[in-house]
Amino acid sequence: MSIQSETNRLKGVKTDIRNAIISKGVEIPEETPFLEYANKIAEIDTATSSMISLTITNVGLIRYTSVYYIEYGSVQEQQMSTTGDNVISIPSGQLITVYGVPRIISTGYTWNVEVMGEAFVCASVENTCTFLPMGDCQVTVSFGR
Repeated sequence: MSIQSETNRLKGVKTDIRNAIISKGVEIPEETPFLEYANKIAEIDTATSSMISLTITNVGLIRYTSVYYIEYGSVQEQQMSTTGDNVISIPSGQLITVYGVPRIISTGYTWNVEVMGEAFVCASVENTCTFLPMGDCQVTVSFGR
């Protein structure tokens, strides 16, 4: 390869990277030196672009339910109301753990987590169910035999 063809190839790569940065919502003037592109990449806001909506519906005799997930490297907890819908935004691509405690502590009971029609049965009185939500989803937490 000649020096000219290598120069043209690198200019094309720079243009492709610039266009990718712009597509993520960061302004980058055409005259910006290539050495400053790393700073522009750091400006990309990934927190808002990778959130999903999770709706937790508590049904039955659940004393409380908590949802645990990782955000910015630490465990976050959100407590849910004991009845009705709870809508939260969580980072996509994260394992979600739902923890619930029934109001009636008794053997023979289970509490169940259903995610978009797929059931996860938690067989002990106090237990957790962990799943990876695929996009926005509806989760139903119930209690029974």
